[in-house]
Amino acid sequence: MSFPQRLIDGYSAFSGGRLKSEQDRYRELGERGQKPEIMVIGCCDSRVSPEAIFDVGPGELFVMRNIANLVPTYQPEATAHGDADVG
Repeated sequence: MSFPQRLIDGYSAFSGGRLKSEQDRYRELGERGQKPEIMVIGCCDSRVSPEAIFDVGPGELFVMRNIANLVPTYQPEATAHGDADVG
């Protein structure tokens, strides 16, 4: 199976356009690390792009995507923090 041409074209457009205009920002993120101040928890639905919706640049959001944007309740003594309580 070959790599989809539209992804190859998209990467070429990115590397020839946006990457060049944001090269310093990408370099800084690589050298100094990421320190986003905002976390977005959202659904893994491919139609939703938090970066596009909020019009932010690289490294500005920490995005966690999962099914139905579920967040387990805080339970400091529980042993399975990532599991839904089905009991």
